Amino acid sequence: MRRAGWAVVYLCLSGALAPLCAQDQVESYTPAFFAAARPATARDMIDRLPGFSFDGGGGSRGLSGNAGNVLINGQRPTSKTDSLSAVLSRIVAGDVERIDVIHGSAPGIDMQGKAVVANVIRKETPSTNVVALANASYLNTGRIIPGAQLQYSHTAGARSYDFSIRRDADYDSEMGGADITQSTPGAPAVTTEEIRRGSGGTIGVNGAVKLPLMGGDFATNATATQSEYSSGTLYDYESGPQNYASTSRHQNGELGASYEVPLGGTVLGLEMLQRLGHSVSTDLLDDSGANDSYSSLRDTGETITRFTLREPLSDSVTLEGGAEAAYNFLRGKSLYTQGGSVQELPSSNVDVSERRGEAFVQASWQMAKDLMLDTGLRAEYSQLGERGDTILSRSFFYPKPRAVLTWTMAPDSLLRLRAERKVGQLDFGDFVSSANLTQGQVTAGNPDLKPDQRWQYEVAYEYHFWNQGALTLSLMHQDIENILDDRPLDDGTGRLYDVTGNIGDGRSDQVSIDAVVPTGPLLPLLDGGRLSASADWRDSAVTDPLTGQTRRLAYQDVSSYNFSFTQDLEDWRSTWSVSYSNGWKEVGYRLAEIDHSLGSPSVSASWNYKPSPELNMNFSVNNLAVASRTRISDYFDGPRNVSPLLSREIENRYVRPRLYFNIRRTFE
Repeated sequence: MRRAGWAVVYLCLSGALAPLCAQDQVESYTPAFFAAARPATARDMIDRLPGFSFDGGGGSRGLSGNAGNVLINGQRPTSKTDSLSAVLSRIVAGDVERIDVIHGSAPGIDMQGKAVVANVIRKETPSTNVVALANASYLNTGRIIPGAQLQYSHTAGARSYDFSIRRDADYDSEMGGADITQSTPGAPAVTTEEIRRGSGGTIGVNGAVKLPLMGGDFATNATATQSEYSSGTLYDYESGPQNYASTSRHQNGELGASYEVPLGGTVLGLEMLQRLGHSVSTDLLDDSGANDSYSSLRDTGETITRFTLREPLSDSVTLEGGAEAAYNFLRGKSLYTQGGSVQELPSSNVDVSERRGEAFVQASWQMAKDLMLDTGLRAEYSQLGERGDTILSRSFFYPKPRAVLTWTMAPDSLLRLRAERKVGQLDFGDFVSSANLTQGQVTAGNPDLKPDQRWQYEVAYEYHFWNQGALTLSLMHQDIENILDDRPLDDGTGRLYDVTGNIGDGRSDQVSIDAVVPTGPLLPLLDGGRLSASADWRDSAVTDPLTGQTRRLAYQDVSSYNFSFTQDLEDWRSTWSVSYSNGWKEVGYRLAEIDHSLGSPSVSASWNYKPSPELNMNFSVNNLAVASRTRISDYFDGPRNVSPLLSREIENRYVRPRLYFNIRRTFE
């Protein structure tokens, strides 16, 4: 056993193509395990962990509950703007000593509510790397959209320095021609051609430093990004063309810092984060000379302070406690005009702020060599204040207990039971009015919202085989209170608007299967191959706020499944893969509208050529077969529970093949 950062991990010797060992709930994987795949980054290595599904964390407010399931030297990056995936992609694979996969809990590891966590251990030997990346997407329109990134990293013992600058390209994957068919009862259907475009990009700069300080570990990071996007849609109606144009600009900055120091047997952790954002968007609709417009301004900010104390009470029990304080705000303004006349909307000028505090205590108890209990309690208190069109102040208090029992049934299998209460976060954007000009939808802001609460009960079974094979089966049931969905709002004059609001209680159930099967033991011709499959089946029930009837949760797909095959060709220094996704079918419910969204199956393929450890080239084709995206909207002449069907609109658009090329060169 040795210490990495302040995390206690397990170390033992192994063969060339197997994990180091499996002791209790920790499995360790050395670089030899990944050698056949010739990974370029730590992110590539994470993707090859048997039975492990990467979770980059959430984007909601605060740090608690938003953590991803990957640590670096026992710690999570204090960053939200810079994604966990991007951080891992900047770590060169040659700088990774090993990766530990922790099930349930382990001494010194802050799981932050995750059932399984991967811990990337970086080498302590001095290393300096400069990485240059260039990529390009070739679209069906004949347009080429480039991107580039330059990275610098230096590690020496407990010190590390990272810097990157990037330019990412963005585009509308469904750009090009489509058609819309409109039909009304008793009249012939009319088909209209639609032409769509959209592109933009993001410029980002990131820097991070980690070093020893006063007997502890200090880390800081800073990120600044600016993104711009413009799009347009032309509808060629018989009555005259209709043009829609949209532009948006987003600027975001973030500064974070963390410090961990041992105080005797106790470990003190401190984290601070500051984020600021500014967004401006404008939508214009020219309908044969009748102009509509919608503009939006958003200023956002988040300030977080968090501390933790971890104390190993014995060899089998670790106690952890702490607290987090956060302040968030959104200042939003919306302006909607029709034919030059301003349309009054509820809550179009809003200043929302939130003061939130959370205290927590949790314990990890190694009850037996094969049995681990991870349990805890979080208590959240928040105050919401609103000014502008609405003046309102509210407060909420929610206890959030959690318990996870992990039973290692055999060295290659385990059973996990989890019970947990989770509390959602309100989207500040739902407090401010918005409009969708292309579909003629206006959504009013709703100041009277409550977060949803969910009791989750889950049982999961994991089985590992053939060194790289894994099977995971899980069943989860959720009892949900204060479900957030579209519902009607009376503005006080008898006029109804669509808003996001609470519609009552409900339930949700899900069965999930994930499997990775090495194909070499079955078919020698496919040696070095991995067949991956994942499938989810969902069922739910909620009472519709208009009809009073029971239906599924809005926009919940009944089932989804994906298959992929990947094979490492060592003699060719290559890896090729092909993947299949079944598409989706979702239904949304508004005041006078029901929307069906359907996506057809899609197939993608890629080839990764790695002639040397320093050079990596990737070629991929998305949507080998043209995939369709269909929207079926039923419009009613008033509230849909009491009004007749007015018209139906069917929009068919297509996602055509896209070629993608990426080259990565490392200079040591």
